[in-house]
Amino acid sequence: MIKIALTGRMRSGKSTVAAYLCENYRFSEFAFADALKDIAHIIFGKPSEKDRGLYQFVGQKMREYDPDVWVKKLDHSIKDWLLRDHQRGNIVITDLRQPNEYEYCRNYGYVIIRVNCPDTVRLDRIRESGDKFDEDMLNHETEKYVDAFEVDYETDNGGTWRGMAEQVDYIIRDIKLKER
Repeated sequence: MIKIALTGRMRSGKSTVAAYLCENYRFSEFAFADALKDIAHIIFGKPSEKDRGLYQFVGQKMREYDPDVWVKKLDHSIKDWLLRDHQRGNIVITDLRQPNEYEYCRNYGYVIIRVNCPDTVRLDRIRESGDKFDEDMLNHETEKYVDAFEVDYETDNGGTWRGMAEQVDYIIRDIKLKER
């Protein structure tokens, strides 16, 4: 089983990398924010566009009560998935951003990949996505740790889809070689 955690700034392309892994290498996708979004939608309704500010607010408020709330929920989701006879499946976590999430991933043997992308490309993606956005979100607490994490691999997702795919293919080959 290969376990990967993706880190990177907003709209760097983590979900694109995860989708490629799922489609081409039989990964199953998990996110620390899955339960957070579910709770936000139950309380506030599902927004017509991604409301990053709402998710950041709900996520951080819940972390004030229990800093590990999202780590615990993700861990439960993965363990439940494994119990349903997925022991041979691969796992990708799509949204590693916080130090306690990083610690969890390291403790459980995840390969950590940072997805890099130039700020100009990320800002274009934010505008094109229709997300609710203001520039303060670029420096939100959830964004400030990702550049400091020690990672196993880095990939650049500011170019073409094919370029990203080639980098991910190389990383997967390297991981498999190291597992032997």
